[in-house]
Amino acid sequence: LAANKEVGQLVDFIRKLHDRQALEKREARRRFLGGEGFVAWPGPALKKFIDEFVVHNRLLSGGFVVNGRTVTLADITCPVMFFVGERDTIASESAVRAIRGAAPNAELFEVSMRAGHFGLVVGSQAMSFTWPTVASWVRWREGAGPEPSVLQAPPPLEEPEEASFDQVDFDLELFYRTVLGTFGALWQRLGRTATDLGEQLDNLRWQVPRLSVLQQMGPDTRVSMGLALSEQAASNPEGTFFLWEGRAFSYAQADRRVDNIVRGLIRCGVRRGEPIAVLMGPRPSYLSVTAALSRLGAVPILLSPDRDVATLREAIHGSAPRFLIADPQSAALGKELLDEVLVLGAAHEQRALPSGVTDMELIDPDTVELPGWYEPNPGCARDLALIMLTAGRGKKPRAAKITNQRWAFSAYGAAAACTLSPADTVYCCLPLHHPAGMLVAVGGGLVGGSRLALATRFDPDGFWGDIRRYGVTVVFYAGEMLRELLRAEPSAADNENSIRLFAGSGLRRDVWQRIVDRFGPVGILEFYAATEGNAVLANASGEKVGALGRPLPGSAEVALVRYDFESEEFSRDEHGLLMRCQVEEPGVLLARLDADHPLASFTGGDEAGRRLLRGVFEANDTWFITWDVLRRDADGDFWFVDRASRMLRTEAGIVATRTIEDALYGFPPLRHTVVFGVDHDGVDRPVAVVVTYGNQSLNLQAWNEFAAGLDPSERPAWLKRVERIPMTDGFRPDKAALEGESLAAAAELFTYDERTQAYR
Repeated sequence: LAANKEVGQLVDFIRKLHDRQALEKREARRRFLGGEGFVAWPGPALKKFIDEFVVHNRLLSGGFVVNGRTVTLADITCPVMFFVGERDTIASESAVRAIRGAAPNAELFEVSMRAGHFGLVVGSQAMSFTWPTVASWVRWREGAGPEPSVLQAPPPLEEPEEASFDQVDFDLELFYRTVLGTFGALWQRLGRTATDLGEQLDNLRWQVPRLSVLQQMGPDTRVSMGLALSEQAASNPEGTFFLWEGRAFSYAQADRRVDNIVRGLIRCGVRRGEPIAVLMGPRPSYLSVTAALSRLGAVPILLSPDRDVATLREAIHGSAPRFLIADPQSAALGKELLDEVLVLGAAHEQRALPSGVTDMELIDPDTVELPGWYEPNPGCARDLALIMLTAGRGKKPRAAKITNQRWAFSAYGAAAACTLSPADTVYCCLPLHHPAGMLVAVGGGLVGGSRLALATRFDPDGFWGDIRRYGVTVVFYAGEMLRELLRAEPSAADNENSIRLFAGSGLRRDVWQRIVDRFGPVGILEFYAATEGNAVLANASGEKVGALGRPLPGSAEVALVRYDFESEEFSRDEHGLLMRCQVEEPGVLLARLDADHPLASFTGGDEAGRRLLRGVFEANDTWFITWDVLRRDADGDFWFVDRASRMLRTEAGIVATRTIEDALYGFPPLRHTVVFGVDHDGVDRPVAVVVTYGNQSLNLQAWNEFAAGLDPSERPAWLKRVERIPMTDGFRPDKAALEGESLAAAAELFTYDERTQAYR
């Protein structure tokens, strides 16, 4: 409380010692401010209170933690009455009315009165208005009385002569300096929104060390997922690491769990450096196992339980792991792949495990003696971190090796580009076996010190419930995921959310703009990251809708080179060297390989040779071929064009399938569209496969009117409407699956007639 006002209250009290009636009116307030109205918080509890409710403002955003469980005002469904003090300088009117966004599922009743913060509850009007109003409202809700008239037309109430009491304000600046000096965390979050300068300073506080890590990283730098968790547990043991099904788990808890799993793995015979298959659904055990293998120095092979046995067997063939770690639900599938299956997770649930598996939950870690060779977190940047199953070029999957350096570029790059801090809650509904899930969302949240809210899958209908339950501020997306959020009818609550940023890769320009327009103010951060190479781009400013941005500091040098899509050969100059693209000229993206940016390569030998080029711009240089076609504008920002294998050789010239798809999304009834080419006398003729909203029949007249406005190169030769389009784990259409289907396999099929210039 402000010192001058505290003294003023005491002087005023002494002046009225002769007036018993005046003192009686002040007694309730005197006792309230004297200590009886406040809770004597112990130090750690006060720190927790300030951290949750002041620094991170989680009473508004949701997701504050009480006794290990997440709580949000969005869970309130009973009627709520709230009072707005028009003279309240502690809880401003806008801050109080924010309950409408924080508790969208409750029936809310507002009462306004011209009173200060304390005057609402102990002022002269409190006994004559505030509490009688509460009592009459309760009786009305119980059906025992009429509706309070103040709810229909609130009267302009004025606090009378006790205005001196209402001037007993919080000295915000004094409180700010005190708490800042004690806890070093408030920055500009106290009270109202931070100034631009304060936000920039706050960003620099967190981002400069991360950018330095990227720029100074060398092959021998110690860096790994296991090490990052150890560091967070040492610096912030009681901080929340992840949230799962309404429960909160601290860094210290997660770190202990990882250490216990390491002991269990050693007991089972797992050793440093060996590949270990991991077959699990999205659950905390997946994170724990991956971090434990990292801490041990082993290499997890992240597999999807949704793949068939033949695909999984082919994926792990080159690595030849001895062990497979599965959750109880995937244990039977794991036994079809390997003999040695270790089961982890759901220790407190009833589990029916197949015979011949090892239940790691039965191993007492305290009975395991750590061997002399064990060194926690031994991984360096050049060492192999994990192996991920990727789609590959064509239909065959391949296992791509990810080094610790590649993991670090994804994790620290995401944390820096998204300006993640402990104030953030990151939402990950992406598969953990997918690069966007494990490398970007989990990695970024871990090194950013942010809370990680895990979901079993992306559910458009349950999405906003999770956002409010956990107080999510950053959502990581992939591919066409966010398009599904636009299916629901717009509502007044669209802008009432805690999200400040959507970040990911594969977002199309039309969805980008609609997300900002509908759910704003919200930022979009588009990434590009080659899974195996070290090329990382980020549109950090978000000013150019649809752009991939520029290379992150410390990532590999990139170059766009000319490519002849007709002959499928790189263009070369008279010296046999590749040629860089001009501004706005599409070309294939390359990433330079050197001592600081090595390539872990693939588990298959032939594919590695296809992805490396030597003697590109000079005699001994080596570059990695991403096979992605990009263009670069005059400002140096990169834009995605298509995959090289998806560029069509049409009568109108070379056309990107993505260009046609982007044009077709201008037709409002289309929910999804995929374009690929069908060879016809040596020329690619575009086929558009579409899904309409509600699977409604296509209005041919409306479609023909729309198609008439398209560029001839953007008009597909065939328009095929289907009920659904299969999606990959990364929420991208599975074009390979669609290409294998007959044109006749459609709910509706239309053909473009060149003579009539219409579809029929």
